[in-house]
Formats: sequence, structure tokens, C-alpha cells
Amino acid sequence: MAVSKKVVDTGTKASKVLGYSSRYAKYSILLVGEESAQTLPLYEITRMYPKDISDKIYQITAATQYRPDLCARDCYDEPSLWWFLAEVNKLFDIEDWTVGKTLRVPSMSKIGAAYEEGNII
Repeated sequence: MAVSKKVVDTGTKASKVLGYSSRYAKYSILLVGEESAQTLPLYEITRMYPKDISDKIYQITAATQYRPDLCARDCYDEPSLWWFLAEVNKLFDIEDWTVGKTLRVPSMSKIGAAYEEGNII
């Protein structure tokens, strides 16, 4: 039987901790469970990324399992772009980044286009 954890909204904006450029800046920090672990609400994915002939394929290895940052490093030479791989491939949980899973890797121009359109939170 699953144990329900109490969630309390602190009212403190994440921007105070993470900075105003964070995609989580507009959310409040949440406290979860009896230990009051800090967390944030699930990031809302609002963009669509249609498949393109220029997309590449990347397969998660034992070295990159549960490490979206390492997958992004391998794909884009930039670990901080892990969120882009997560959005494109609809990987909502770290447990989804398992050995053998195949990821679609759009070109860097797709990231640039998302920034230019003002779609990056």
C-alpha cells in the first residue's frame, strides 16, 4: 500500500533560490513528507517538437543511465541541455532514463528556434 505524503506550499518563489532565468522561477517551493524535503512542481511541457529528417538517434548506455545531463553532453556537448532531450522524448521521471532506451535528438537549430520564438520558460 502506498503511503501518502503531505505536501505544503511554502509560498517562497523558486526564483529566490534558483534565479529568475530558471524555468521553475514562477513556482513556489514545496515541502514534502515528514522530513519536509524541498521540491518543485512537475515542469509543465507545453511545446511540441515534430519529428524531422535531420533528427539523430541516441541510445542510453550503462554510463548514461539515469543521467540526462550526460546524455545531453554526448548529444550536444552541453550537459545543461538535458531538459531539451527530456521534453522532446517526453521523459518525465529520472527512472525513465534506462539502458537501451532510444532518444530522438533534434539538431541544435531546433533549440535555437525555440529560444527565438520566445517559447523557453
